[in-house]
Amino acid sequence: MTLGGVGPKLNDLWDHRVQLRGEYNRAAERLYLCVQVRSTWFRSLTPQGREGRAVTRQTQYHKNPEAVSRLDPEQYRVTQQDGTERPFANAYWDNHEPGIYVDVVSGEPLFASADKYDSGTGWPSFTRPIARTNVVEREDSSHGMIRTEARSLHGDSHLGHIFPDGPADEGGLRYCINSASLRFIHLDDLEEAGYGEYRTLFTSDTEGK
Repeated sequence: MTLGGVGPKLNDLWDHRVQLRGEYNRAAERLYLCVQVRSTWFRSLTPQGREGRAVTRQTQYHKNPEAVSRLDPEQYRVTQQDGTERPFANAYWDNHEPGIYVDVVSGEPLFASADKYDSGTGWPSFTRPIARTNVVEREDSSHGMIRTEARSLHGDSHLGHIFPDGPADEGGLRYCINSASLRFIHLDDLEEAGYGEYRTLFTSDTEGK
């Protein structure tokens, strides 16, 4: 660009200023894109808890062979051999204490007591998981039925099944889960057990639910 009626030095100065402004704009655009990509990546590592509240995941979970070896016969049959425990004769079907339920093998958080309800079936029932990404759904055609199996993402444990007969005002799903696939951590013990960040799932009106 050339300015009429001014000397060449001023023209050069103007061109240099325009060039710097263009480089500044391009740098700002690259920085903005970098921030957006980083933000998207970070959100992908942060599971959304109940009602969209973010819970920071500080631990990497996996199928621990030592944990598998410590399972009792019923836990092994359920989680590793896709078994089903007896209704009304399991650890958590009637548990009303506040806290979270984690995978018995991997320790990954699966369900919160605030989403647990009495379905009358004799198994622990939940309207939703803490983070849907931690519960894998698979088609199960065993026993002459077509059902939706629920498995843990990292532990690959058989958890139970998902049915479309849950409370309508809570989404209409029933996560029918075997107690043998779960370990319960009381609200008072979350920090000591390493799950302190999940306290944000609980408020004064959900702790006693």
